[in-house]
Amino acid sequence: MIGDKLWSSCPARRELFKKGQEFGRNKIPYKKVIFDAISNNKATVKITNITIGTYAFLVFHDENNDAVFATNWIGIPKEGVGKSGEQGTRPNYENSKFFFSGGQMKFDIMLKYLL
Repeated sequence: MIGDKLWSSCPARRELFKKGQEFGRNKIPYKKVIFDAISNNKATVKITNITIGTYAFLVFHDENNDAVFATNWIGIPKEGVGKSGEQGTRPNYENSKFFFSGGQMKFDIMLKYLL
């Protein structure tokens, strides 16, 4: 699920982080995915070639289309943000992680607009 903000022409981006990687702003993810096709406020993404292991998703609405997860000087996201794992908590690897054992997984991720 994308959220309650109207989508501009800018894409959403999903970044997949692997266990042991730093998570979030200005970090290099294991894999990046861009959602271009959004229908009925939802997007479906298929990520392939993932090995069994622990991962975390960070999803953000790249409103200025600069491919950067923008935050203000104290770290509050300037663009819509969501994550895998427990919703309603600040995105970090520990509260976003999940174990991928193979096959398919489904995540319902709502983007939040804080500023």
